[in-house]
Amino acid sequence: MNHTDQINLGDPIVRHALYEAGKWSRRIAIISGILLGLAAIGIAIAVLVMPAFLNEAFLENPMLASMSPIYLGVMYVATVIIGIYVSIKLFQFGTILKGNGPRQALSNTATNEAFSNFLNILKVYAIFSVLSLVANLVMMFL
Repeated sequence: MNHTDQINLGDPIVRHALYEAGKWSRRIAIISGILLGLAAIGIAIAVLVMPAFLNEAFLENPMLASMSPIYLGVMYVATVIIGIYVSIKLFQFGTILKGNGPRQALSNTATNEAFSNFLNILKVYAIFSVLSLVANLVMMFL
């Protein structure tokens, strides 16, 4: 086995790159979490306060008139919930990679845990993309 192509977590250049990835992951997770929280509040207010307005908007919009309001509601709620889950996992990923700073080496265990969180993000995106595609295809033919 050739060990020259192995990643050395103690290498300052690699460590700085992982630190930067962690720092930006945390920032993106915080911003997306805030925006998704605001979207959840907006959806809740719209559903609770303005149901008649929403029904009228559905009936007047030719693009939305053919779609079920329940379908769209489920898609919005699912998108927000999955988005919040992804934001949490991205924050955990960034927190582990950021660690104690760019000069502190990461352990293999910490790196494995960080990329396990990242793998969960990719799995959720894959599953949600397939389900969304299938749901949209079903709605096209109904």
